Amino acid sequence: MEASIDYESRMNYIEELIGSGALTMGDLAETVKSQQFEINTLKKENTMLKNRLLKAIQQGYTVK
Repeated sequence: MEASIDYESRMNYIEELIGSGALTMGDLAETVKSQQFEINTLKKENTMLKNRLLKAIQQGYTVK
């Protein structure tokens, strides 16, 4: 519920920025592309770290 309200609030703010001309659609598109790239990079890093952990566990390493 709280996340939904936060999302609505942010969307309203972005719409106001676009409406006032302070933010262009090009700016918004560039921000989204940049965030998508960052998310994909983090997903790849997360997958790599999970694989390393699984390999370490299989080799007998434990967390104390």
